[in-house]
Amino acid sequence: MHLILTFIGANAGYVSIGALMLSVFCAGSFLQGERVRKEEIREQMRDIEALTEETMARVATITATLEAEDRRLVAEIESTYEELAVLNAEEAAARRALAERQRAIERPRPAIAAPLGPAFQGFTIRSN
Repeated sequence: MHLILTFIGANAGYVSIGALMLSVFCAGSFLQGERVRKEEIREQMRDIEALTEETMARVATITATLEAEDRRLVAEIESTYEELAVLNAEEAAARRALAERQRAIERPRPAIAAPLGPAFQGFTIRSN
């Protein structure tokens, strides 16, 4: 141990330079590690941005498809309502005509005068 202390005492300048070099090396290694870590983070961010853009493109496609489908369904619903309106009008007209016929059937008819005699008198039997 005494030998080591004597060596350090005699070569204190060299030990300081060695310690400085070791510190610079450690600091450089640390900074290099940080640079690599930051580059990895940047790469991950680029990947995330690419995935986000791809997802947004898919969302835009889906949105456009859904909007087109909505427009088609709205047009189909409007067409169905128009058909229903026509059918309702036809039904109302048929009900009115039926009611009119029912009233015509239920109207009292004028009394028909009783015939004077039967229209067919029958056969007469002759003896020959």
